[in-house]
Order: sequence, then C-alpha cells, then structure tokens
Amino acid sequence: MTRNDQLAGQAGAQNFHDCQERTVSEPLFKGAHQALTYAFNYSAGTLDRPAMVKMADRTPRTGRGLAGVDGAAQAGFILRELQALSPLHQRILEARFMPQTTPCPCCRSSVWDQDWFAAVRAVSDGVMASGVLSGHIVHRAVRDGIVARYFAAKANRGRVQLGELAVHAGISDRTVTDQNGKVTIWLRGSRVVRKGAGVVEEGKKGEEARAMELIESVLRGAGIVGENEAAA
Repeated sequence: MTRNDQLAGQAGAQNFHDCQERTVSEPLFKGAHQALTYAFNYSAGTLDRPAMVKMADRTPRTGRGLAGVDGAAQAGFILRELQALSPLHQRILEARFMPQTTPCPCCRSSVWDQDWFAAVRAVSDGVMASGVLSGHIVHRAVRDGIVARYFAAKANRGRVQLGELAVHAGISDRTVTDQNGKVTIWLRGSRVVRKGAGVVEEGKKGEEARAMELIESVLRGAGIVGENEAAA
C-alpha cells in the first residue's frame, strides 16, 4: 500500500468522521517517543502527511485525546500537534521518526525516502543558520551527509561514510570529522564541556532534546500521552 493510496485515504477520513463524537478515558501512549513512532509509521503505510493533517484539523481539541479511534485519525491528530513547534523542531522530529528508506520504483532496491531526506536537508539548513559551523568552509553535500548520518538508523548508517564525504568534497578527513563533531553536539548535546586543563563546564542541551521535551509537553497537554497506556 502506498502513501497516496486514495482508497485508504477515503476510508480513513470516513472512520475519522465517525469517531469524532467518541469520548476518551485515558491517554493512548506512554510518551512522545511511542506516539510519534506510531504516527509516522502509520502515515507512511497509508496516507501522505498533508492528508492526515487535514483530517486532524477537522477535530476540535478536547484536551484529552481520542480513544478507540481509527488508526489514521489518531496518527493525524498526533501529527497535527507538531504544528505547535517551530519549523526546525518539526523537521528534527521528522528526521528522527519518519521511515528513512523506500523501495526504488525502478529496481525495488532500498533508497533514501524523499520526504525523510527533505527533513534532513531542512535540519542541515538549521545547522548553518545556528552558526555552529561559522568559520568553516562548508560543502552542502557534506553538511547534509553529516545530518543524515546522525539520524540514520543503525541499518542505514553504513550508507553515509565520513571518509567518502571528504573524498567527494575534496577536503580532508579531519575537516569532515571536526564538522561532524560540532553538528552532533548541536543536535545531541553534551554532558560536559571541557575547556583547557582541569576546566570543566556544564554540558549543553541539544536541539533534538529540546524538540522532544516540547512535543512531550504538547502531547501531554492534549491528553495523547500519559502514565497509563490504553489497552490495544
């Protein structure tokens, strides 16, 4: 089933409409990680993201979430809440939770998913805007590759090798490694920062951690996540 499967979209929309008047008793997910994993994986298998957001927009905020709803409706409701975050944090969460590969339409081999890589490139733009690489000559392909490697699942990480990025850009391995370290700290954060012999400062929170904290708060406020997981 493809993302643009029209029949699935129509069925999901109808089921979503049918569930609007249902009430809720408890949150459906334990946390934001679980909710986002569900929403992005469900949407990738049935509907495209804009269609799901439109579906969710037709439901008023209840402050409690939805119980016993059709999968597309629930996924759309979760994706709708992402709009409360900044565009950068939305793209960071998309890069983390969206399916990363898809079968090539020509040979059926596994290739990067276009929507996922679009999110990666948007985060890469955020890296440049942050100034974390100021003073560096930065190649677009290297920057995109570093961000893709950061978010890539273990099975996909071998697709992006820092040494190969250096070769293609005509720069040294050391340069790419240095830029990779700066981008990784900006996204992941660091527990401590060392400055000179014996000088240790408190670490910095990464942008991905900020994004997760924000969406956790938003989804809890909407009643979608909480301590108790609803029975399947």
